[in-house]
Amino acid sequence: MAMRKPTTEKRPVQAGRVQTLEARANNELRFPSRVRSKIAQGFSENLLSSVPHDECARDAELFTTILEGIADGHIKLKAVGPDKHSIRVRRIKKFATSLGKLQESLSEIDNDAKAWLLYRLQVSIEGETVAQNVSPFARIEFAKTRAAATNMVLAEFRKAANATARTLPKNGFRANFLTARSLELQFRHFGLKFVEHRSGFAALCLKAIFEAAGDRLESPDYYLRGVQQKSRQVL
Repeated sequence: MAMRKPTTEKRPVQAGRVQTLEARANNELRFPSRVRSKIAQGFSENLLSSVPHDECARDAELFTTILEGIADGHIKLKAVGPDKHSIRVRRIKKFATSLGKLQESLSEIDNDAKAWLLYRLQVSIEGETVAQNVSPFARIEFAKTRAAATNMVLAEFRKAANATARTLPKNGFRANFLTARSLELQFRHFGLKFVEHRSGFAALCLKAIFEAAGDRLESPDYYLRGVQQKSRQVL
């Protein structure tokens, strides 16, 4: 049965309720105290293994701070949504064409000159002093073995770019699912039980993140199920 896509609405940030978008002295995003307390309590109740009380408290504080960082990242993700699909595809095709021109230009250069080019690239990256520690002739001989493969690499890169232009998803990346995925990864990292139900601890955390980012999340379980299904496919 297909999941029904929920909607997220912008919600005003109320003073004393969600401090997120208000600048603090160090410009950090922070959950209100009551939310932090709920997260700390839920953290201890959903650990898959027992840990000493002091360690649990420290981990809960770190976990909450990380979630605040995810909320801040969610705001940034929403701000950098992709351009129109046709524009993105056109840019990728232009990039593929440029790769083809680069490949053609490079094919006109003999391998010895390519080797010297690669050597000068190493010097540029490592610096003259570091590069002088190894004989340039030794480097050039090594570069010759790589020069012949350069065109092949560019050809594969161009092939991948053309394939990307044909298969690029129209919806681009989705901030909501990326945020939910980040939350799931933290649950795994801290050894927390990840339940998809809308009344579970994961849902509470995801709603806190969305509220902190200025959104109202009606159905957190929709996104939690989505990332859980994706994780099962990967595993």
